[in-house]
Amino acid sequence: MNKKKIKFIKHFFILLLLIFIFLFSKIDFFEIIKIFKDINLFLLSFAVFISFLNKIFLNANMWKHILKYLGCNTPIKEAVFIRMASYPIKILLPIKSGEFFRALYLKKQKFFL
Repeated sequence: MNKKKIKFIKHFFILLLLIFIFLFSKIDFFEIIKIFKDINLFLLSFAVFISFLNKIFLNANMWKHILKYLGCNTPIKEAVFIRMASYPIKILLPIKSGEFFRALYLKKQKFFL
């Protein structure tokens, strides 16, 4: 990279750091600790459980039905496996690369008729 780009990136990260410092300086740290102490653990765990259920099983079931419409008969267990296996790829790589790796896996396993 040339020096102008490196200088721009440095300035950008310094500006970003200053913004975070400004925002977090306005937050009372002890108030946050007080809020965390007042959290109802049962409701929090219930909300996490519902979110977990939605993210894994309902999305996998929806994806299974889409694949079934396209002519691919996958069991729900396999749909959950494929969704969970491609999730780290989806997070790390740009755009819809997780979808690409799902398609590669389905082609390799010969689920399509």
